[in-house]
Formats: sequence, structure tokens, C-alpha cells
Amino acid sequence: MTTHNGYFWDPNQPKVKHFGMVEIDELNNTYLLTIHGLLECILPALFNINFHQDIPIIHGKIGDRTFMSIYNLRVRNARGNLLEVKESTIDTIIKLTFKSAIQGTKLFTLNSVFDTIITIPQFGQQWMKESRIQKMFGTKDKRVKSEYVVTDLEKSIFLTDFAKVSTSLAVSDKYDLTHSTVDIKENLELRFDLNSLYEINNLVEFVENFHRFYTLSNGQKLGLNSILIKETNSDEYQTLLIKNNPLTKDSGSASPENKPLSYQEFVNGKFLNFFFRNKNTFKLPLDYYFSYLYRGNRGDTSIYFILFLSALEVIYNKSYKPKNIEETTKNSREFSSIIEEITPYLSAQKIQFLTQSKYNKTLRDKTIKDKILDLVEISPKLQKLVKDKQQFAEEVKSMRHYLIHEETKNDLEFKNNTQTLRKRVVQLKIILEYHLLIALGLDKETVEKKIDMTMSNFMHFGH
Repeated sequence: MTTHNGYFWDPNQPKVKHFGMVEIDELNNTYLLTIHGLLECILPALFNINFHQDIPIIHGKIGDRTFMSIYNLRVRNARGNLLEVKESTIDTIIKLTFKSAIQGTKLFTLNSVFDTIITIPQFGQQWMKESRIQKMFGTKDKRVKSEYVVTDLEKSIFLTDFAKVSTSLAVSDKYDLTHSTVDIKENLELRFDLNSLYEINNLVEFVENFHRFYTLSNGQKLGLNSILIKETNSDEYQTLLIKNNPLTKDSGSASPENKPLSYQEFVNGKFLNFFFRNKNTFKLPLDYYFSYLYRGNRGDTSIYFILFLSALEVIYNKSYKPKNIEETTKNSREFSSIIEEITPYLSAQKIQFLTQSKYNKTLRDKTIKDKILDLVEISPKLQKLVKDKQQFAEEVKSMRHYLIHEETKNDLEFKNNTQTLRKRVVQLKIILEYHLLIALGLDKETVEKKIDMTMSNFMHFGH
């Protein structure tokens, strides 16, 4: 956890400053600001039901030359003087969560615009198959400088719809006096020279979407270790902090060949482009999937059971085409022609009833059991995951009915069995991940080969 003490103020009232503390826990995705005093911009939120009103921006100074511009805050709790804006007081404590912040040498507004992003994604070097670093060791007595040789430094530049993307190998070193060695680390560094200017909210959304792409591409939850941004017409880089960027402690040691997307495919640019073009089409499934990944403590498992089912229904309705689609279309045309023939002999109410009846079913009219079966049957690996697909689909249907209506005609084994319910949730998560990768643009053969090889999924396939 990182903490910063300093003074914070409303940008519209810069003379009223209050002591406070910023706490950032990237592993648990927690971003908090505690202020000892009331600011004018906080007042409206205090009188909103459950504090459900965002505060656009608060400024702060956390060092001699270090400033913070904090965006999209929301009051978590408050006590003390909540009516009068005056000097700081230890009795007034207002805790706020926030979604993003810029830390650097100056303050920014909501209208500041940026044109460059540089980031080091977590364990990005493992995307590549071999190290390009030759380590050179020194001794404690000689106090050698950190020397190293970088071999076959790989750089790539490719164009997308939204930016010119450059990749390179960032090298950092640390002299270890205990072991008398130079510890040299290598990291994949990505630079985005944006095609258009981004205000802060759009910039944060862009980074969050790239984080989603990177996580899906690697088959596990990974964050962005460092995010630097550059304002237009400036040469200085500032640090961007965003909430929806949880870091993980270890990489899981997944080999590059087992990652859904290879590094070579990434620098081709095709899949990154495809993802950004289609991210809004599958926004709800992506939101639910990453909501699950972002929460270290999964909480109520039944919530994700319902969310994953909803996400799979969206994917099914938007992109899935069953084998008998031609037959369905043919039956629909035949039914329509019959209706046209008998129309002169029927009342308007009867015509409306018939055209909306179960005999004129569309893909959306399929039961949840039918949809789950279709989504599983498309893949031999997913059939292996659930073992008995008919039983799995029936259990999913019954559990959904129970969770929504609190009724069931069957004796559900996992209604009161948390461990079994969690297993079903993980299975639904993997099924959702499979179809999100297809939606990402990967071919079925690649997804089929790698869906059970990522570290987070491996054990669930009974290897």
C-alpha cells in the first residue's frame, strides 16, 4: 500500500485547504482519500441519498513539488462538521473513493488534453520466448556500476485505428550489496501516440480497455505496472493512477505458447484493432467478467452465477448461429406465408396472437437450457469441462429459476452447497471467457487449443 500526506482543496476555492491522506492499494484495487475538513465541492454529495453523486475533481499537494489531480470521487462516509466550509479540524473526517488521479509536477483540470501514453504491463516480458539480457556481475569491493548488455533488442511499431503503437524492452537494474550482484530486470514497454487528443475521462477509459485486452490476451488477471501520460504541447510525463487496474502478485509462470494471444499476433495490430472496434458490442459481458476478476474476495457466489448467465445470453443473442439456422429461417418464412393466406378470415387480435405465438420463435425465444447447450456443444473442450452437458444445462436452468423466483421443481444438489456452486460459477466463467476470445477475433482452433492451458483454467479441466 502507498500513502501520501498533504493538503487538498476544491479547484474553485483554492484558498480553502484541508489536511488529508491518499491511500492506494493496487493489489486490492482500493483508492481512498481522507480529508479532515469540508470542501464546497463535497457539499452536494453529502445531501444525496447514500452519497450517490460523483465529485468531478479535487486538487492536492503531497510534496514540495508533487501535485495530485484526483477525479471522479464519491463519499464513502463522513462525520463531524458537515455544514460549514472552514479550517481543517481533526473532528471532521470525510472518506472518499476515487477512480483515477494524475500525480506529477503540476495540476490538471477536467479539460486538460493528452496525446501520449507509456505503460509497462505486468509480466509483459513473459510474452516473449527468450530473455534478451546478458547479466554482468560485480563485487562489493569494486563497487562496480550496473553494467549489462542488451542483445537482440526487439522493437516493433504498428498502426491501429486509434494510435501508433511502439513496443520496446525497458531495462532496469539494482545493485544488491548482500549478494554482490547486479539485479537486472527487463520489461515490455508500450507507447501509444494517440491519433486524437483525449480528455482525462476518455483517457482513463482507453487505458481500462487496453487493460482488459491485455488480461484476455494473457488468460489471467494482469495489471499495468506503470502508466505515464503526456499533455499536449508538453515534454513532461506525469503518472496516471486508475482504480480498475488491479495488480497480481505473481505471473503464474504461464509459458508464452500457452497464452491465448502470442506476442507476434499482438504486434500485428489486428486483434487490438478488432477489440477496440467491438468492445461496446460486448460491453455487458466484459463488465461482468472483469467485475469477477477485480474482486479479490468473490463475496456472494450466487451473484456471479446470475451475472455470467446474463453475459452468456447477450453473447448468444448477438453472435451465436446454431446449426439449424437455415431450417429456422425456412420455417419462419413458411409460417409467414400461411398467415398471409388466412389473414382475410381472421380478426386483427387473432392475427397479432398468431404472429407473436410460440410457432414463430426467434433465436431469442430459446430457453436458457437450450442456449447453454448450444454454447457448450460448440467446443469439445467445454464439453470436457462440464462432463455431462445435459445435466449441467439442467442444473444451470434450475439454479437460475431458484435464484430469481426462489422456486424449484428439482432437488438441487448445490442450492445449499457453496463449494459446488462456486465450481459451477467457475465453469460458467470459463465458458464466457471462451466466447469472449472468439468475439475478440481469435479463431476457434486457437481458442480450443489454449482455453485449458492458461494457469487460471488448467486445474478445472482435470489435467
